[in-house]
Amino acid sequence: MNKDGFTLMEIIIVVAILAILAVIATPAVIKIYNNTKINIVKEQERDIEDAARVFNEDFCHNPISNLYSNYCKPDLDKSVLRKNNDTYYICTNDLVELNYIDHFNFSGNNCSGFVIFNEDENNYEVDKTYLKCGDAYLTYEDVCENDASLCQKYNSILDSCNISKAEDALNCIEDRDC
Repeated sequence: MNKDGFTLMEIIIVVAILAILAVIATPAVIKIYNNTKINIVKEQERDIEDAARVFNEDFCHNPISNLYSNYCKPDLDKSVLRKNNDTYYICTNDLVELNYIDHFNFSGNNCSGFVIFNEDENNYEVDKTYLKCGDAYLTYEDVCENDASLCQKYNSILDSCNISKAEDALNCIEDRDC
């Protein structure tokens, strides 16, 4: 018998096999995609932490000039290192303005954030970075899900980050009115 095409049964079997393969492959592809997003966030956090460490070395541990030493005194109005109650931090937008990092976004959302420092007798060490892109914190340790009061505190820190301190600090250096 001479066949010019496929039978209905052959087409149904091929479609069923393709459907089974799609059902098996889709979760794996979604898992790879989600892991990639988490890795991107972790990498951005590491880059920001590295920039904060360099800032810390330049202005806190070994100021490159006496004029710059005011960047790292949280009690001064023009300090880039800030203090909220017992939390010392630097905002990512200040690190961007000081050219320590490039502006970044994630999945089309502009990101903001801050780096928390531990303070030990005016010696500041980087502790943790928090990023917020759009409505959610992108840390792999979800702040708002685990502790509502901490989430509220971090949101207030982010609000304070909307006011640039780096611009004041740079003007302070240029005008020498520190």
